[in-house]
Amino acid sequence: MFRDYLYLDKNRINKYYKQICGVIPNKEKKLIEKNANLDTSAGVKFEKVNGNQTKSKQIDIGISYETEDVLQLFEQKLQKFEQKLQKEDKSKFFDLYDEGIDIDTISKGAIVKFEGKLEVPHEFDEIDFIKKVLNNPKTSDYFIKDIINNNSSDEELFKVLLKEGGEIPIYFSLNDLILYSNIKSENLTVRYDEFESYIEDDVTVIAKVEKCHAKGKIKIYDKYKDLFKINRAMRREIEDNDGDIYVDGPGKKISIIAIYT
Repeated sequence: MFRDYLYLDKNRINKYYKQICGVIPNKEKKLIEKNANLDTSAGVKFEKVNGNQTKSKQIDIGISYETEDVLQLFEQKLQKFEQKLQKEDKSKFFDLYDEGIDIDTISKGAIVKFEGKLEVPHEFDEIDFIKKVLNNPKTSDYFIKDIINNNSSDEELFKVLLKEGGEIPIYFSLNDLILYSNIKSENLTVRYDEFESYIEDDVTVIAKVEKCHAKGKIKIYDKYKDLFKINRAMRREIEDNDGDIYVDGPGKKISIIAIYT
């Protein structure tokens, strides 16, 4: 089955694969069954059999496993792992394609796979536009000076705080429940403007459940934390919530492992 990957969190994929499957595959070896001349320059050593060189050798055939390969191996292992856990009533993986699985009952720490409509809050479009303007040398000077009222010390601080990358708030609505997350822009496999073209399209998601059943208004994007990367202690001193992004609960926070179509 062909996939177009939009997002891959390589660190999480590798970490979770190791927890369930062990060592991440690297290269495959192949036994070559044919005569070969001794090539000492290549560092290949042949054992002698009855005074002659052996007719076979084992070499790396150069097949490396990319993140996409490791993810698919991880998915296959999860499905087998889940069949065993279901018998022991210790399920930690839920494919929401299966009928009878209620997302409301899935606990923290579980891995879920589901299909949903990708949503990005419209407020983030304005933030992303401002970031692009301010990170463009042709336009940044004018706008930064206007924002910080020509204070040179504030201007330098602003430039340090506002960096490329950062977090993107996304969410999915499943059975009146919001599944929300902030994804890291550096893990996108496509440019953000291409990622935007998939908004409101159905995508497949693999994620870990982090928090359950937040109700009321849920803050899914904190400008000081997710945009400016200001630490928690400093954020406590700032009471301004203007620019934060909220969605209506109830909801569960998830950490996205992969998104594909």
